Amino acid sequence: MSRRSFGLWVAAILIASGPEIFFVIRWLLTGTTGGSEFGWFAYMVCPGFEIFTDIQVALSPVLDLFSFGGALLFILGFAAWYPCVRAGRDRVGRFIALSAVGVVLLYNLHSLALMAFDVVVGESCESGWAPTEQAWWGLYQLLPPLLILLAVRSPKRGADVGS
Repeated sequence: MSRRSFGLWVAAILIASGPEIFFVIRWLLTGTTGGSEFGWFAYMVCPGFEIFTDIQVALSPVLDLFSFGGALLFILGFAAWYPCVRAGRDRVGRFIALSAVGVVLLYNLHSLALMAFDVVVGESCESGWAPTEQAWWGLYQLLPPLLILLAVRSPKRGADVGS
């Protein structure tokens, strides 16, 4: 394993858990969650939002794996990938790491797909999703998996560097 791969794994885990770590540090320093408490509720009769809430309820037993931006699954993926690479089983390690990335991507990006569906279906559903914020958050959630994909890619063998 190269330093670059290790650095990309560490960067992906830190970026994935960054927002949660920020809120924990703020809570430890100030003793509050930011000066105001929020309760989230929504009432929309939109098919995408209904599917979204059904998925959230169905996944509630395993939601802890997706906390901290999926960093827990990334750590498990690294813990399985590293011994495989050390043992010379690069393909097995790459499969395990890509499986962890795929699960996190499916979990993180299903809300974007359902939001896009609701926006196409009707304008009244658009306001409940806050599409601009969802889109930016979706792009942020793509960064850690992208870094892991770069970390586990196979080195090019026999590539002609000069051409």
